[in-house]
Amino acid sequence: MKLFGSGKGRSDKRNMTSGRTTPQRESSKGASQQESLKAFLMLICSLFVLSAVLVMCISLINKSAGSTQLSFMPKTNELKYEVNTAPPTTPAEDPLVNFAAPESLYDASMLNILIGFGDDSAESMDAIMLANFDLESKEMALLSIPRDTYISGNYELPKVSQVYHEAEGGERGAEALTEKVKEMIGFWPDYYLIFDEDALALLVEQAGGIVSFDMGVSPDYSELSNGTKTITSDNVMKVFQYRSDYTDVETEPARKQRLFFQTLLDQLVRSSEDLTADAAALHELVGTDLSVSDLTYLTHFLKDVDLMSAFSRALPGGEIDVEDILYYEVNVEDAVAMLNEIFNPLEDALTIYDVNFRQKTGASGEGEFSDYGFPTEESTKDPDENDSEDTDGESEESTSPDVETEAPTEPPTEAPTDPPAEDPTQTP
Repeated sequence: MKLFGSGKGRSDKRNMTSGRTTPQRESSKGASQQESLKAFLMLICSLFVLSAVLVMCISLINKSAGSTQLSFMPKTNELKYEVNTAPPTTPAEDPLVNFAAPESLYDASMLNILIGFGDDSAESMDAIMLANFDLESKEMALLSIPRDTYISGNYELPKVSQVYHEAEGGERGAEALTEKVKEMIGFWPDYYLIFDEDALALLVEQAGGIVSFDMGVSPDYSELSNGTKTITSDNVMKVFQYRSDYTDVETEPARKQRLFFQTLLDQLVRSSEDLTADAAALHELVGTDLSVSDLTYLTHFLKDVDLMSAFSRALPGGEIDVEDILYYEVNVEDAVAMLNEIFNPLEDALTIYDVNFRQKTGASGEGEFSDYGFPTEESTKDPDENDSEDTDGESEESTSPDVETEAPTEPPTEAPTDPPAEDPTQTP
């Protein structure tokens, strides 16, 4: 019985103790939860306020900077302004912007460049051309001045092919040829280019080393045989040189020379990997008064030119015989018309009084030269004689009669003593 009573007392004591401690723990735990909730709510409110402030600041920055978008803002579909910090792409697409165009002597939008092909050691310059570059329309035209063209001046053989070498070639020869051409066509070429064998060889190498070209079947002016030939740096000069025994006067060789030059340039600008470097290398070998920058500009300019469709002609004219020597006599009126249409850089049109193309006048064989280069009143050339046309559409032959005519030595000084008989068939 005592045991039971003792046990009951211990149980009641535990119960009493348990009843005192449980409410205190629950009260402390509730207070802690309330404080945590309050702190969490305050953190949420602070973040909300901070976000609102950030949005407001960003809005104010955007307004002050215009519509420029910040890097951390979402990209919009419409962008009014864009700052491009990359290097411009225009120079890579159009190298011409890096070089100034050569200046025209006449402030024209075209350039006329005199081009000759020949070595200083040669006896004559067999290929002479005037190349016209229209800088606005990006077109090129080629005009051959036949090597046998009859010229004025104190020359042992008065042909245009002799001018360069009689002036001892080089820069002096180029200037003499330029002056002679100016005298003939009525205006100065802006620049000149003289290609010797080394310069032509370099052009072929820059064009890939091989140029396939059809020399045709007639006339056989060159040491190269007829037909399609492989032109390399070793034989390219032969395209522009005549055989020593070739004496015909015609424009077909000049047409082939122009066509080959067009083909060579076309292959060069299409195959070259660095036209700027090619122009600089060529400038070291070619005889010219163009600067490196000028030549580089023209080389890049040719990329935009339809070279194979370029205007290509020889000065119109035909063959004449002066003291058993054959020359090429330019038809003045036709030449003036062609020069005005394509090559004239002057504001005013050329007339026959502006050019000087030597004509065969009279039958003495001396080829008298009038003040303006056109036939004098005493010319015995038949004005109704028609020039024949070659395959190039150019005049091939225009021969003056060789019959000698003489004017009276003295005019009559007295009137006839008897009046002429009246014609009975005429009425008063």
